[in-house]
Amino acid sequence: MSEPQIKFITPDNAAQKLRLICRESAKDVTVIFGAGASRGYSRTAHVYVPPTVAELFDERNNNVVSEVLNWQKHDEIRGLKSKIQRSIKNHENNLEKYLSFIYTDNPENNLFSLLIIYLQDIFAFASANLDLDDNHYKSLASAMFDWRGKRPYWFLSFNYDTILEQSVADLPIYIPSRSFKDRLDYTSAFPKISKIHGSINFRYVTETKGLVSRLSAHELFSQMMKDQTDAHETLPIETSIPNEIVRNGENLKYSFPLMMIPIHEKVSPENAYFKKEIENAKKVISNSALVIAVGYNFGDERFLQELRGSIRPDTEFLLVGTQSLANNPTLHESYQNISKVWSLKEISIFQGDGFGSFADSL
Repeated sequence: MSEPQIKFITPDNAAQKLRLICRESAKDVTVIFGAGASRGYSRTAHVYVPPTVAELFDERNNNVVSEVLNWQKHDEIRGLKSKIQRSIKNHENNLEKYLSFIYTDNPENNLFSLLIIYLQDIFAFASANLDLDDNHYKSLASAMFDWRGKRPYWFLSFNYDTILEQSVADLPIYIPSRSFKDRLDYTSAFPKISKIHGSINFRYVTETKGLVSRLSAHELFSQMMKDQTDAHETLPIETSIPNEIVRNGENLKYSFPLMMIPIHEKVSPENAYFKKEIENAKKVISNSALVIAVGYNFGDERFLQELRGSIRPDTEFLLVGTQSLANNPTLHESYQNISKVWSLKEISIFQGDGFGSFADSL
């Protein structure tokens, strides 16, 4: 039996379909954001856009990287830049696969935790220098608010930056306004936002007694991963990310980013936060009439496997990516991955070039 023919949807038809489903369905409407969404949230002329995985160490083509990579605290990362770039490329430019590999190869390798601190600073810098004027997150959020009103809709983000939250908070359309000042505010009103892989403003905080107990970044990461309480502090999105170590008299207070690189079954036990967010995403998606994925390649295999068997057979799926996806879907990682768990006859490919083209169509 031949597979269903790939379905494409034009910008004009996409807006019409989205509006119809959003206005008529009482079920959830869910938007999933990946790295491509944050990379393309503003016009390309913006100076400080977050890097894609392929650009994470590219000082020539990304201004955020050229700034942060040269901070003294990242001397070790800069010295290993070429090696890291080659390794990521050998893992299909999939950061999750690369980090899983180096952690599995040697859990005591301090490079893993150094990379998390580097990623924290990359996305904190991009978040502090965001473009709120020409902003596709705002365009999409505003359209969804018009169409959905008080009916349920979710934004599931795999990104560590706070550009999505700041964009939603900058819209004057919500009563009361959204501030994301604490953990509760992420899900207290629609759109509800879930940061599945954590966030730069989600902090694992611990304090040691006495200067002799100074912890390395690797020790902090290991302690965080073993924590099963799901306890963490949430900083307001406009707050600068604190130093990792703050002196409190003779004690040292540590603030480590709760950024859950998916290394499932390679760390045992795994921090409870990540499992909880995946379970929530699974529940939301299973109750959705429509799921839209913007700039996400579905590289987290555990997330994909959790979706298997929980998707409603009539839930429609719209995949939004760059022109390369629209030109050759079967060769694109995002389509290859999602087609493993989603009915092909319910998948549509947006015939446009990236987040901007999609937002403009609305």
